[in-house]
Amino acid sequence: GINAEYGAMSESKPAGKVSNSKVQRYCDSWYHWFFCGVLKCGPIPTHIAFIMDGNRRWAKKANLETTLGHLSGEQKLQETLHWCLDLGIKIVTVFAWSTENFKRPKDEVETLMNLATQKCKELLQDNALLKKTQVRVFGDITLLPKELQTVIAKAICLTKDNQGPILNVCFSYTSTMEITHAIKNISKFVADGHLEISDITTYLFEQFLYSHSCKEPDVVVRTSGEIRLSDFLLWQSCNSCLFFFDVLWPDFSAWHLYVTIFKFQRNYRRLMERRKEAINQSERYQSKMDFEVVRNNFIRDGTSFEDALKSFELDRENRVVRALEIKNLRLLQFFQDLCVQGLSLIHI
Repeated sequence: GINAEYGAMSESKPAGKVSNSKVQRYCDSWYHWFFCGVLKCGPIPTHIAFIMDGNRRWAKKANLETTLGHLSGEQKLQETLHWCLDLGIKIVTVFAWSTENFKRPKDEVETLMNLATQKCKELLQDNALLKKTQVRVFGDITLLPKELQTVIAKAICLTKDNQGPILNVCFSYTSTMEITHAIKNISKFVADGHLEISDITTYLFEQFLYSHSCKEPDVVVRTSGEIRLSDFLLWQSCNSCLFFFDVLWPDFSAWHLYVTIFKFQRNYRRLMERRKEAINQSERYQSKMDFEVVRNNFIRDGTSFEDALKSFELDRENRVVRALEIKNLRLLQFFQDLCVQGLSLIHI
């Protein structure tokens, strides 16, 4: 239904072709600001995530080389980021490269790695963006070519303190790999004495994910007609609105985004109630676990059980704060080392 209604306004042009007339662009701009104004009368998602699927099929459908499909997809991403900014969406996460994609033909992988490197270098030349937007990358970037690792690390380091919009790029990523990485990292912190087993909570686990300190997505959008998440933000999207469009990513239009926001607003109350319920449930469970641990280890030495419980919770809070400080410093040092090691590779 969405495609039939909005298909005429969602046709993407192959890379390099002439765009619509000035009159058409003016009309599209007028409609865009009108719908932005209407939608802003209701709740706007803080965080929206995109599974940008369909670039290769779009190129095949248009009898173009696969590379041009990916270029058109990258242009569509830039366009979509502008639409999100106009609507007041503060965080955008995109699934750019799954570790499963390394199984593709070698030539295609090399072309895409070169394209990603080129786009990251262009980003590093955009002074306006570097001063406002915070760029973060979720995934195991050690699997990427050295030069790409370096430009990614530099983009992260240069923008880490920015207070403006946040762009999260999932590159060399799967959600199962992210969860496994978090479990291994927490286990290592316990083994090293930075944490206790009883310190492991939902909050702590989320702080060890790639997406730590980032709000869960309000909306997840997937294009291409596939009705699955493909190992994308599985933990983070458990209480998100999911939308699947039967349109290839280069043909995704502002109209599809308007429909997404409108449907999010219709489900907003139920979504907030479910999230509040999930938080309360997690807190109740944690309180129960704390009670059991303190009760099993309580020694009557003149200290009341209530004081022992408060002391236990305070000690855990202090350990968690210190452990997270260590983790974040190590992560920052990792990216800074990559920047230093790769200086000779960057020519921008």
